[in-house]
Amino acid sequence: MDVGSTPTSSTTKLINMKQTVVAVYRTSPRARKHNLVIFNDTFIDELLSTRKRKPLLPFDCVIDEIGIGKNFIDRYKKKYDIKKHKEF
Repeated sequence: MDVGSTPTSSTTKLINMKQTVVAVYRTSPRARKHNLVIFNDTFIDELLSTRKRKPLLPFDCVIDEIGIGKNFIDRYKKKYDIKKHKEF
């Protein structure tokens, strides 16, 4: 590949593809209740970034688990016994 050439179309699709990000978090380290949030069409880096002015999750929350893909929704609901979830 040349220095000035662009990547192939298949790798460009994978890089630019936004997926479903599923996160389980608590509002404080001592909290027992877990919350499930689903972000459609976002990058995982946007969720984990601390430099955003308006973060997707509050800065003081504790992220217990995070996953990419819709199959994590049922897995985390069963693991943490979560009945309701928020979807953005």
